Amino acid sequence: MKKLVFLWLLTCIGLSSNAQIATILDQDMGDAIEHAVLTAQSPAISAVTNSRTRVRSMALIHQNLYQGDNLQGVDVQAYFTKLLAELFETYRVDHDQVKLQTEIEALQIDVDTVIPIGLIINELVSNSLKYAFTDDKPGVLEVVLKKQDTALLLEVSDTGNGFSEETFGSSDTFGFKLIKTFAAKLEAQFNMEKSPGKTTVRLIIPDLQNPIAS
Repeated sequence: MKKLVFLWLLTCIGLSSNAQIATILDQDMGDAIEHAVLTAQSPAISAVTNSRTRVRSMALIHQNLYQGDNLQGVDVQAYFTKLLAELFETYRVDHDQVKLQTEIEALQIDVDTVIPIGLIINELVSNSLKYAFTDDKPGVLEVVLKKQDTALLLEVSDTGNGFSEETFGSSDTFGFKLIKTFAAKLEAQFNMEKSPGKTTVRLIIPDLQNPIAS
């Protein structure tokens, strides 16, 4: 049953042919839905929310393509602006507490590149919104996506609680596995930097396929 539900979702957003994404998300969404139905406990609800944001991040890409009648690529500025707004709404984050700062270049990028980038940003931003600002202190979440020579630079940083490099490197959570899987798919350089009061995750994606300025 859980696989039928998942495949139906993928068919609705036109991604049923992407076997790698289907396999990874099938595992997570199926387990989360089954767990939520059986237990109705908050961790299960959280898992379902995580799965919904992942699927939604892909659905927004296809909305961007179809509504704009755009065959050249995804308007990443419009796409990520909407995705970030939806994540803040999903996790009920007060904009007065967490200030969002973005530097997202107006580019059109091919779908095969944008899908893993979207899922990575979804995981990193969701993680920050859920865990980085738990003490009710004001903070800043920053997302950067821009060209850097022939590469694409992605940075997600926050001024919240942060996490250790040991935790980052050894984490076996599904979210971090997803990030590492898609970073590898993009052949991206992937690292984390900590400075006083700030944690930054950075990816440099090489050999970008001819991004077009919007």
